[in-house]
Amino acid sequence: MKERIDELLIRQKKYRDGDYSQRKLAEELGISPFVLSRTLRQAYGMTYAQLVHKYRIRDAMRYLKSAKKQEYTIDDIGLLVGFGNRQSFYTAFKQETGMTPERFRTFLLEQNKA
Repeated sequence: MKERIDELLIRQKKYRDGDYSQRKLAEELGISPFVLSRTLRQAYGMTYAQLVHKYRIRDAMRYLKSAKKQEYTIDDIGLLVGFGNRQSFYTAFKQETGMTPERFRTFLLEQNKA
């Protein structure tokens, strides 16, 4: 089951779709949302929302690190990785990394200059 979840959610990057829900994933897997919830906790040790945020933040970090992507605003990056609004992006990013996306980008720029 974990392989199927990885394929749908991660490799196909469905976590980037703000309308893709736990219910939709469960339907594609042919299981109930309850069974999916239990499976996610067993296989990943987290909820659907935590898993989705984890992958969205990883994507955002790649965008923020990329010299080629500096033309993207912080808000653009949040939308590209699947967050519906600035507040949810900032909140999730700070929970995952301990800093805001802007601070993270600034920190990386300072590191590259040193």
